[in-house]
Amino acid sequence: MPLENIRSEVPIPVGWIAEGGHVETCRVWIELRNPQPGDRQVLDAAIASHDWSGLGQRLYDNAGPMKDDPGGEVRVSNALAPVIESFADATFPGVLWLSEAGASRAVDGWGMTCVPEDQ
Repeated sequence: MPLENIRSEVPIPVGWIAEGGHVETCRVWIELRNPQPGDRQVLDAAIASHDWSGLGQRLYDNAGPMKDDPGGEVRVSNALAPVIESFADATFPGVLWLSEAGASRAVDGWGMTCVPEDQ
């Protein structure tokens, strides 16, 4: 991550129960390029106040099965991208998304890390 970028300190919680009862617990962070003063606090407050309950399960269920994705991380991650983009735009109206727009404020990336609860 470039030094001038910021990343949310508050993670977005995403979890689901896969077929066979496999439980997945994930955390998602958003990275902002060329932030304005106070952007990290705004981002963290928006994440903390948003109702994320059931999101992971809805994404998992709606994405359907994928070959070589028994825990569902790939399908949930793929389905999560537009949700994160919409959330970022609602938090910072007009923010660019994964853009090479130079000095403009933009979401430079986002990431998800998961830990299966049954391992």
